[in-house]
Amino acid sequence: MFLKTKQIFIFILILASASLIATGCKNTETEENIVESVNTNTQILNSVLNYMEEQDWNFETYSRSDWEKATFKRITIDDTNKSIDQSYIGKEVFTVTIEDAIAAPEIFVDPDSLQVIGIILGE
Repeated sequence: MFLKTKQIFIFILILASASLIATGCKNTETEENIVESVNTNTQILNSVLNYMEEQDWNFETYSRSDWEKATFKRITIDDTNKSIDQSYIGKEVFTVTIEDAIAAPEIFVDPDSLQVIGIILGE
């Protein structure tokens, strides 16, 4: 009887340990995804701001700080996106825009090179 109780206790201990390890790994993985997302968004934003400066865009309408609060999305390009190189149809790209801004442009960025590949100007 004592041996059976000891085996059950060891089994429960192993199960609890495995559960704690799995939970700990999941949290670390989530934190890594958040850090990766923040780093990627920073790189995308830098690419967009560099492009704007190279193209002499007027920052009076939307300031640099407005763009630093931009929204980043990942979308799949379809044939309705006429402002983008048609070789991107069916591929995922990033979009960057200023939420809640009237007539803010939507900027498309290649996920591999992080280069601006198209712009839809706000109306």
